[in-house]
Amino acid sequence: PLSRLAAGVRSGLLPALVQAPLLIALYWVILAIAHSAPDLHFLWVANLAIPDPVLLPVLAGLATYLLIRVTSGAQPAPAGDEDGGSVATQRVLAVLSPLGLVVAAHLAPAALALYWLTGSLAGALQQWVLVRLLTPASASPASG
Repeated sequence: PLSRLAAGVRSGLLPALVQAPLLIALYWVILAIAHSAPDLHFLWVANLAIPDPVLLPVLAGLATYLLIRVTSGAQPAPAGDEDGGSVATQRVLAVLSPLGLVVAAHLAPAALALYWLTGSLAGALQQWVLVRLLTPASASPASG
């Protein structure tokens, strides 16, 4: 039972723990800038220091879901998982993680949601390009 927990920590919790200090630092920088310069607009967002109620949180959640799907599609099925428990857990987390992010982004400054959106889109694009470039053409399903 603990081996599955360790795999879950490596695959899901560790990246979040690495990003947490960056998000906290970014949060405090945004608040400090917001107090010194009240006009922090970008594209359609009137003020990056206050939460965007709908659009940015939903876009960040969708981009995170896309990143999870692209990343999980490139990974082989885990060895020794006859009952499919880890696959089912990954599917649940693939939905719950973006939903949790939507809620957090709804409450956080819009700059954090914008940061998460761009990071997720860049990560998904990077993973997609790597899979396309590093996957041999003979292994593609269309050639068989």
